[in-house]
Amino acid sequence: MRFILCCVLGLCLMTMFVPSGRAVPPMGTSLNQAPFPEEEIIRRREAINKPDKSHDRGSGKKSTAYPGRSGSSSRALPLEGTLQIKSGHSSTLYGKVRQELTYTITERFVGNLIVTRSTNRTGQDATEHETYAIQTISTEIDASDFKGRVCGRYGGTPPACVQWQPLEIWLVGDGEEYPGRFEGVVSASTYGRSVTLRIDGPNILFLPAQGNQGLKSGCGDQMQVRVSREEFRQWMRQGHVRITRTLTKSPMGCRPDSTVHLEMRIGKK
Repeated sequence: MRFILCCVLGLCLMTMFVPSGRAVPPMGTSLNQAPFPEEEIIRRREAINKPDKSHDRGSGKKSTAYPGRSGSSSRALPLEGTLQIKSGHSSTLYGKVRQELTYTITERFVGNLIVTRSTNRTGQDATEHETYAIQTISTEIDASDFKGRVCGRYGGTPPACVQWQPLEIWLVGDGEEYPGRFEGVVSASTYGRSVTLRIDGPNILFLPAQGNQGLKSGCGDQMQVRVSREEFRQWMRQGHVRITRTLTKSPMGCRPDSTVHLEMRIGKK
């Protein structure tokens, strides 16, 4: 019933939010793009790992198909993971609560860990110059675990809420599901002796069944975690990553004690 209400209200209230659930094949999917995220990430992985790759003129990198030259070669490892955000929001008017919300957002994703290794003129690998990048695609978003209310009508002096509206519907922000999300759920880049992970949760809107006064999750903004290359290599050897952070400073819609939990599994399926 909640899903049906979500679809109807989403079509009536706004075009910037779409109903929750698993991504479906988009009408305008590119011919080079797979219809589902799991298939698309495999397509990208196979393109990176394709044997005898030719020279990449766009990046200026040379593959190992050119022995005796300096350059770099890349390989992609499969990964999958789960991002969970526990947070909430509340505000007051004249010292009295006028809106409140608690929620848990769970997002699942698939991806590739791309390892790029430089080679010297003899064709030998230079491990110390190994760099890492991560590309991910969302496969499922679930924000059904929530509770909240907003004031629909005030009365008295000073004003106090005389009619509450419970929040009953959740909508996923437009562009948060495949193929809309460009940067991905988790990304990574290497600079110097460190690797920086960027975690970007989805934007969710919570609404009452009647009316359009809702609350938006505020923990979707990007969070960064920086680790040394050696610690990142340890993650690769273990094949598992687990990170939990408690946010001390948060934007609107994301209370200061919010927690972000990330789990990733790296390696062969």
